[in-house]
Amino acid sequence: MESFMNSIFYQVLSVISSIIIPIVGFLVSYFQIRDAHTEKKIRNFKIASEIMPEDRGEYAESCLELYRERYKAQIRSGEVVVRNLIYKRNWVQAAGNERFCNLNDVPVQITPIHWGKNPPRARFLPYPKEGFSANKKYELSGNTSKLFNGKLFALHEIQGDLNRGDLSVSVKNGGYFDFLDTCEYLVYEMSYARRVQRKKPPYRLGSLPAFSVLPNRSRYGDVFDMGNRFAGIGINTATILYNVEIPGDSGEPEKSAVLLLHHRSSQVAEGIGAIHVIPAGSYQPVGTQLDSVFNRNLANTVYREFGEELLNIDEFIHLNTEEMLEDKYCQWQVLLLGFGIEPLNTKIEVLTTLQVDMEQPENQRLFASCRTLAQLEKFFSTNYEGNLSLIPMNRKNLQQYQQDPRMTPAGKELLAILLEHEEYFSQANFASDKKTEAVSPKHRPCWNAWME
Repeated sequence: MESFMNSIFYQVLSVISSIIIPIVGFLVSYFQIRDAHTEKKIRNFKIASEIMPEDRGEYAESCLELYRERYKAQIRSGEVVVRNLIYKRNWVQAAGNERFCNLNDVPVQITPIHWGKNPPRARFLPYPKEGFSANKKYELSGNTSKLFNGKLFALHEIQGDLNRGDLSVSVKNGGYFDFLDTCEYLVYEMSYARRVQRKKPPYRLGSLPAFSVLPNRSRYGDVFDMGNRFAGIGINTATILYNVEIPGDSGEPEKSAVLLLHHRSSQVAEGIGAIHVIPAGSYQPVGTQLDSVFNRNLANTVYREFGEELLNIDEFIHLNTEEMLEDKYCQWQVLLLGFGIEPLNTKIEVLTTLQVDMEQPENQRLFASCRTLAQLEKFFSTNYEGNLSLIPMNRKNLQQYQQDPRMTPAGKELLAILLEHEEYFSQANFASDKKTEAVSPKHRPCWNAWME
């Protein structure tokens, strides 16, 4: 009897083993394959991320071709322009129109709209159920201090016509991760398609191949639809210093206008190795009251970034009142040249110029009495963000940098507009004894006072 029971036991054990062992083997194999697949996606993510900064210019050119095809009917009708950026005709100062509007005067409505959508999923991300920002944090691992979800404004709508002087904007609220997940992610998507999948252009947005190669760019489709992404706003300023002494052809110094250009280092978060105008920064809330007077003035971003990037004034980070900025820079008028959409990450680029008269006593104090080109080159010392070039304002120099592949799309567009208004910007368009009163933006005249 005992022998019989043992026999049954061993038979049952054998049957159970024949079932469990394959299952265990299958599970082990499954997890090994899954982990290997995840490791491969992590490697691919790093490869695509590391190549992104080097190839942004090439990717941007590819995207311009995509949008030229996408908007060919609107381009023919003149409604849309695709040059270095993508924009509607009424968004940018027209050639020949030199009635420039001050950025301080552009009405900004901060809406109660808050971006609350989940980030798009992508199967080729290492962790596809989470957004690009979360995957980027995993990649940085212990170095997550470089990436935090600060408050950010994004464009909701542009109304009016810049050339009529009645342009206004409204913005919505969200965070930096919203921008990464819906805009900067598109740069990674392009890098993955080009460098990992080896998918070469051209693509045609809306076609089935494009949906498989560039799924989210194809899904967004219309870049003028601000509801399909959290389109962060970058404010880019071409700073022109007037009455700078430079060596003349005869050996004697002569006064000239010079343009500041920033050669970005490998230590910055965005635009590594690129050439760009300066100052440049994101339009983001300061302080606890989102709808404050300070936050509704786009020019305050220019003043803040100027202090931080050019004058090394760290306390500008903490400024939260308009008056503190106007006390120093009320005489500086930031001229609005246009709005455009960056072709690669589809963010909004605000194009402006800042004119600084180096003969003004207030400006001489700010720049440590530097008057010559050599003195200013020493004054703007190299830091971790890169170094500056001071370029004499002439057509040859503007064309050279506009064609430089390292120049950002927004920088190229700014130089193109400066070239269209070359005569106006080649000389100081203000008298040294004129100053703008430090008054509330709603009381300032819309048009440049000296153009009336």
